[in-house]
Amino acid sequence: MAVVKDQVMLFQERISHNKQIIAQLQETAGSSGSSQISALREINHQYEIKLQHEKMKLEDQHIENARRRHNFVPLAVTLLQELAIRDISWLDKINER
Repeated sequence: MAVVKDQVMLFQERISHNKQIIAQLQETAGSSGSSQISALREINHQYEIKLQHEKMKLEDQHIENARRRHNFVPLAVTLLQELAIRDISWLDKINER
């Protein structure tokens, strides 16, 4: 397995770097660098979308990992035992078929 840089940090770094470049272009270029500025803003917008997607993916992974940590088998067994104790008639109906 390869060691991969955290995507959230990568996108945040790229966004902040592009914002710095945009600020520099606005100070120096004025209206002549407007096409570069708009291109950088579009790139930032795409990075922000990717950043949101990555954050949602991490949240989903966090929830899934929490589900994996819990063992639901004892819960299911206890539930079935309690149902059997309280009402055995439904088992009789199933056995009649």
